[in-house]
Amino acid sequence: MKVGLGVPLAAAFMLVLSIGMAAAQQKKTASTAEAGINPQCAQVNNKRGCTCALETGGTLANGRWQYFNSRTYSDCMTKKGWL
Repeated sequence: MKVGLGVPLAAAFMLVLSIGMAAAQQKKTASTAEAGINPQCAQVNNKRGCTCALETGGTLANGRWQYFNSRTYSDCMTKKGWL
């Protein structure tokens, strides 16, 4: 039985294709600075909420953040595309 050159080439092509697709599906994560997160909020659970709270006059104390004006907080979240 004679095997031509096409079979190994097809197998190599399929391998390269599957590796490329796996690499494309990996989740890409940005650093907190690239994501627009306030550095003070890097250690809290909801980094986005904390960032908008601080940007709209809220506070962060003992790892807990608080906002005071729900309208400006909501506007910040919407503007950043987080809401």
